[in-house]
Amino acid sequence: MSEIKCILDSSLVHEKKYLKEDLFRGISLDILILLLSGEKKVSDISRSLNVPIFSVMLYITRLIEGNLVEESKVISHNGTIEKVYRLSSPKLEIINKHKSDLSDEDSKRLECELMASHFSKLTTNSIKNIYKHSDKPYVIKSCFIKGNKYKMLEFQEKLNRLFEEFSDMEDENAKETYGFVVTFTPYSLE
Repeated sequence: MSEIKCILDSSLVHEKKYLKEDLFRGISLDILILLLSGEKKVSDISRSLNVPIFSVMLYITRLIEGNLVEESKVISHNGTIEKVYRLSSPKLEIINKHKSDLSDEDSKRLECELMASHFSKLTTNSIKNIYKHSDKPYVIKSCFIKGNKYKMLEFQEKLNRLFEEFSDMEDENAKETYGFVVTFTPYSLE
């Protein structure tokens, strides 16, 4: 029993480093995406992600510590009492909420790796959903061009406005969830 107590020690969930890594690398991000569709019990999350319940609870605890998830209610289910969780905010601005002050080259490289992992997961999940929902609106495109820095800055402003417009279209009563994942960066194969 003492080993379990050690694993679940609350000092482990207070470390923001782990929260940030979790958000960009896997299960916490998966939990957030699941909660986008509505409140869920831990057992439902565990079953959907094929992750043990105690692991889901550790991730949920970290997400609560990060003010991204909250307990919405406690219900009785199959003779047991179970907590139900939801997003603290209906909008997920994961990267913006957890940006850190990047002061040295190593931390910048780590931040880029975390963002790449995060966006890779989002993009992969979005594309995999097309086969299930090919009758719904979707667009997948990529384009690489040589361009002038000042024209690219103008385009970046337009892209930011488009992102805000998309975000403002949210209808919290709608049943479907749509993603808008964008990368606009200088590109090099090096």
